[in-house]
Amino acid sequence: MSAALDSIESAYQQFCRERFPRPTESEVAALEAKINVRFPDDFRRFLLEYNGGYFNDPAITPTTEGCPEDALIFICGLHASHEEADIGRELYFTLFTTMIRPWSW
Repeated sequence: MSAALDSIESAYQQFCRERFPRPTESEVAALEAKINVRFPDDFRRFLLEYNGGYFNDPAITPTTEGCPEDALIFICGLHASHEEADIGRELYFTLFTTMIRPWSW
């Protein structure tokens, strides 16, 4: 397992309070076809192995001066239990097609 996946696995073990059900390869492919995008291999692997979830607000300490401290509340995934975290919902398709960055709301 890569260092990045080790870190993700550790975060899930320590802080994840609700993990979304993992999608099948065909469900990921269907989403890609719907939005006409092929996800990078790392993101596809993340969806298939982890698929987002809700977390217990672990603190994120910035490593660069000038970045604010933050907390991890959720990571989007397919078939999330709440609409705000589901990358399969129409709002996210609009964001992809209009190039609006979700973090700029």
